Amino acid sequence: MLRNVIAWFIKNPIAVNLLMLFLLIGGALSFLSINKQLLPLEPNQQIEIIVEYPGASAAEVKIGVTEKIENALQGLPEVRRMVGLSNKELARVRLTLSDDSDAQQLLARVKREIDALSTLPSGIERPVIEYIPPRHTVMFLALYGSADQKNLKMAAAKLQRELLLLPEVQYVDHDSGRDFEVSIEVDPDALRRYGLTMTQLSERINAYSINQTGGFIRNEQGEITVRMENQAYRSGEFATIPVLTLPSGATVLLGEVATVNDTLADGAFFASFDGKPARIFQISAAPEQDIAVVSEAVKRYLATHSASLEAGLTATAWLDFNYYVEGRLDMMMENLLAGALLVFVVLSLFLRPRIAMWVMAGIPISYLGTMMLLPMESVSVTLNLMSMFGFILVLGIVVDDAIVVSESVYHECESAGYQHASVIKGVEKVSVATVFGVLTTVTAFLPLLFVEGESRELFRSIGFVVVFAMLFSIIESKLILPAHLAAIGPKKRVTPVIDKLRHTIAVGMQSFIRGVYEPVLRALLPKRWPVVSAFLALFMVAMGMLSGGHVKWIGDARVPHDFPSIQLRMESTASEAMTVEAIRAFEQTVLDVDKSLASQYGQGMVAHTAVILDGPQNAELYVKLVDDEARKLDTFALAKLWRQALPNMPGLKEYRIQETLDGDPESRDIQINVVGEAPLQVDAAAKQLEHKLNALSAVYDVTNSQSNMDIEVRLALNEMGQNLGLTPEMLMSQVTTAIYGIEVQRVLRDSFEVKVMLKYPQDYRAQLHQLDNIYIHLDDGTELLFTDVANYQLIQAPTEIRSDNGRQNVVLMASVDPLLADPDDISDLLEQSILAELSAEFPGLTFNLNGELKEQQGRMSRQAVLFLLSLFGIYALLAIPLRSYKKPLLILSVLPFCFVGAVFGHWIMGLGMSVMSLFGVIAALGVAVNDALILLVAHSKPGSRIVQVASQRFMAITLTSLTTFIGLLPLMFETDLQAHMVIPMAVSLAFGVIASSFATLFMLPVLLKSAAVKHNKSTIAAANFDLG
Repeated sequence: MLRNVIAWFIKNPIAVNLLMLFLLIGGALSFLSINKQLLPLEPNQQIEIIVEYPGASAAEVKIGVTEKIENALQGLPEVRRMVGLSNKELARVRLTLSDDSDAQQLLARVKREIDALSTLPSGIERPVIEYIPPRHTVMFLALYGSADQKNLKMAAAKLQRELLLLPEVQYVDHDSGRDFEVSIEVDPDALRRYGLTMTQLSERINAYSINQTGGFIRNEQGEITVRMENQAYRSGEFATIPVLTLPSGATVLLGEVATVNDTLADGAFFASFDGKPARIFQISAAPEQDIAVVSEAVKRYLATHSASLEAGLTATAWLDFNYYVEGRLDMMMENLLAGALLVFVVLSLFLRPRIAMWVMAGIPISYLGTMMLLPMESVSVTLNLMSMFGFILVLGIVVDDAIVVSESVYHECESAGYQHASVIKGVEKVSVATVFGVLTTVTAFLPLLFVEGESRELFRSIGFVVVFAMLFSIIESKLILPAHLAAIGPKKRVTPVIDKLRHTIAVGMQSFIRGVYEPVLRALLPKRWPVVSAFLALFMVAMGMLSGGHVKWIGDARVPHDFPSIQLRMESTASEAMTVEAIRAFEQTVLDVDKSLASQYGQGMVAHTAVILDGPQNAELYVKLVDDEARKLDTFALAKLWRQALPNMPGLKEYRIQETLDGDPESRDIQINVVGEAPLQVDAAAKQLEHKLNALSAVYDVTNSQSNMDIEVRLALNEMGQNLGLTPEMLMSQVTTAIYGIEVQRVLRDSFEVKVMLKYPQDYRAQLHQLDNIYIHLDDGTELLFTDVANYQLIQAPTEIRSDNGRQNVVLMASVDPLLADPDDISDLLEQSILAELSAEFPGLTFNLNGELKEQQGRMSRQAVLFLLSLFGIYALLAIPLRSYKKPLLILSVLPFCFVGAVFGHWIMGLGMSVMSLFGVIAALGVAVNDALILLVAHSKPGSRIVQVASQRFMAITLTSLTTFIGLLPLMFETDLQAHMVIPMAVSLAFGVIASSFATLFMLPVLLKSAAVKHNKSTIAAANFDLG
């Protein structure tokens, strides 16, 4: 069957060329249209429910809102995780959906469940329920300048509206800051002078500020609307509302008892860019969008509309992710082309140039064929760092079977003449071995398609590229390559320089084989146990180097960030002004360090800084670094200098520097959930655990979600208040009015929703002692001071209450420096010692260890199972063509030396081993199996001698391994910071194939000789294949 297909294509070169053109053109068109990303987007679908509860404490929000929402949504099968956060005046519940769930259908169900809740407090705002789809961040844009906050807010809203009008732009997010407000600050003395209450003022405002339709007059002329238009919109219009008519007939206006201003609402907000007031925008793209298209559209808009901005304002795209995408992909493409060129040079030194050229043609054919399939819906792989690395990974591998085929055809044609029959026979002799060799490589990579967890898409990108490229290499080497080899014919033209060089190399190779390799191999063949022991010793040395720390295990590769950030958290007693002062001091420290570096290196490392306040006690500083080529220090070194210089500001609780590309604030190396029913016990255990984590030298940036406690004023009626008929609801209503105020109306003005707030002056509301001066009104109109009818006490209360899947918990998070300690050792220490001791001390609590380290361990366990299944698949694929249960075990014996080579390679390159390194080892397995299979099937020929067979296959094995190693050399020595993620995998593959080839050429022949002595030679020759 296969012979007939090969023969048909050899005799029909037009069909061959059309197939080749189809793959090349189809792949090229796909390449031009495929989406480009820095890293693949993880399909993390979420639904978020946000409910504002003005004036409520965190505990009140938890009991009144968060718990009720969690109970209503508990048990939804599509929800993988539900996290609730209860803060002062705000409830937030985030649902993480399972990958196969219908997000829109679930969103509709969540809305129905929330709408059906009848027990939510009456004072809450309408719940905001949003689906948060996976998005690509395209750029950060800053609108900054000398405008005041009101004008900056209006300019930011206009900019957002205009950006969303661009057809290429779907998502534009920014913190709009404090809302516009009509502030009516009432003089308490004036109220008492005129005998008015806040409630009466509210009623008078609502009575006069109104737009209302009174109906319609219908007659034979038509329909006439009867309507009152008297709505006030601005402070001046509200100030003229009459609130009281005196006995003298004089009218008291609102402006006479209150100060009315158009202002911004109370609240914490601060944002700056390079030290100037700013609004920071995040432009995002949908998964199916190309971020390059979105980026270019935004930059074109900025270029043409900057002049229309208000005087003193500037808009700049200060952080463009497309720049990094293009730069990183260009870097990977340069490495790909450099590797391909090196592979071609190596092939040209051993093969005729035209043969080498057609062998190399397998690379673009396989690659573009792969590119054609990647955008398919069932695959959905984009062009990103990981998929590009997949292409580099198989650069030397895809030509392996083409080398074997071309070498077999060349020798057959040289001995039997250049004719179609010779080409067919040459291909047929190696077809089964090469096909199954490729399939073993495919099987080795299949586990990457089944990786679970947050890094799933990273490995799927590599896996699909390798699997498709290898399958297309079968098509190219069995159908396309033979037809082109048949057209080459005998060599006619002499190229003295190239021929002389190739002849010299061939002679030198043969001299090495005859004079060195064969004598050494003959000497080793009788010494089975010493040889096996020596190779086993190498394996033990590699294990010892890893376990002894000579080659460190670092888990996931740490990739330095191009725009690190510093998040700080203040004590609950800190004011907004103190938080702003602290984050600006951090910003100045970063700039001072940069000035020092500029004087030292002649070039600063910081391009821009941006500051955003996230609540009264939280702030974040973003640092945009200069381009890679101008950076003398990496992000890790900069972060170390910043840590040494950052000041200890008054009220500072903790800070964290996000210095790695995969640094997710919600997912750190260590995440420990402390769960229990007694809040005080939970808090005590969490504080003790925080102290123990800080005592570990390799652990840094420890954060505690429960570390901030707020001062809460707890009110209670006294005996007199109860006797006068006051109820807690009556007391709280009047106190709330005095402290928070009354929301009288909401009006729509200039496309903004504006609250009309009736309240006491700020200095009256900001002082605790003013609580004593609040007048409480009884039903009969009597006024009494607060202290006459009630009392209060000060207690501590949490500023945030967190729950995970409905259970209240405290979360401690921390990072681990893998250069100071093995992350697995830290994880074991926590589980077996620290958490065990705390569990014994606090028997009512549960300590759940999560985070990236735990995720890595779980992922490694799952991958180990898949790897074992992959090994069984490789064994099956070898057993079928070899027709033996035992002979595949001989091939598998060389596989551990892929790991040996990887360990020694990391030691030589001065690298720590990571998860990516292990995937490089898996990639090397396919090459190792292919090389061992070449030797074994050749030895299966009746009458073959092991030394003769090994000598004949020395060139093919060396060449396949050499092309793989050479193709990866440019990437292994790449200096780009983002290449740090993939370099360990390249090192593992490159050195792994070298070590496995060494085992194949020296250890495997010894094992084959031993097997031949023990067993009848005829049983070993069951699979009668010949590689020529």
